Formats: sequence, C-alpha cells, structure tokens
Amino acid sequence: MLEDLIGGKRKREFLDSTGQWKWKRLQKYTKAVGKWLELVQLLAHITGGQPSRGEEINGLRLVNGITRDRNVFVIDGEVVLVTQYHKSLAHFDSPKVIPRFLPARVGQLLVMYMIYVRLLTDRWEADDWALHGKLQPLSDFIWHDENGPWESSRTSRAMAEK
Repeated sequence: MLEDLIGGKRKREFLDSTGQWKWKRLQKYTKAVGKWLELVQLLAHITGGQPSRGEEINGLRLVNGITRDRNVFVIDGEVVLVTQYHKSLAHFDSPKVIPRFLPARVGQLLVMYMIYVRLLTDRWEADDWALHGKLQPLSDFIWHDENGPWESSRTSRAMAEK
C-alpha cells in the first residue's frame, strides 16, 4: 500500500516536493480512519452475535501479547472475534470462551483494514515517533489511540451518533 501511495495519483497529496510526509495531511487521513473504524466496530459489535460488553470489544487484539492471546481469527474463510467471559472462573477454574462470527462483508472490512490500512497507519505512527525522538511499541489492539484501547465511552458515543 505504501508503494502504491508513493507511486500513485495521490502522491502529491501525502508527500511534499522533497519526498517528506505532509504530516497535517496524514493526521487528517488517520482521523478519517478512526471514524471509519468506529463504524466497523459498531458493525462487529451489533452483527457478530450477542453483543459483547464495551470493555470486551475494545480490548480485542490483533497480535499475541506477552500475557494475552490475539482475538481475531479466520476459520474456514469466516472472521471470528473471540472474547472471554470470566465470571465462570471462580466456579470452574477456567474462563468461558465466546466466539463471535462476523457476517462475510463485515469480516472482509476488518481483514482489509488489518492487511492494508493498519500496516500503513502503524508505519506513519512509528515514523512520527522517530521524528520526535520517542520509542514506543505499536499497539496490539484493533481499536486504540495513543492511550491504549478505546474507552467504552467512545463506543457509546459512536453508537449514539449513528
């Protein structure tokens, strides 16, 4: 996607004459991506079976972490969001695993984001940190901002707006 952007028609929109990123334009683009992600999150939340709680859907991870596994899987071509329900932990000494199968089109949107958009925005985020002398790991969470996973209030606000 980065090569397509640099070699494509929108090159001047994102790069200046010296080949440096136009950071104001990138911020505008990533803000639009954030709004789009709110819509995808609502679609996943509403259409993926019984809606999960805000903390569960906002805490979904794209990659395995040190202490937690990722929550997005593709099984026989279907995208599955896996959450855990911990109330049973006290009784049965194991959490209940809840798979939520997304409708095909919603799953496609999420996969396209993970494969193309997320890799590009992560690259820009890392480049921006490097410009400011920061070293910070990229987020494991699907729905995140600079502070970590989104607060459930953001999901509620997005639902109220839509």
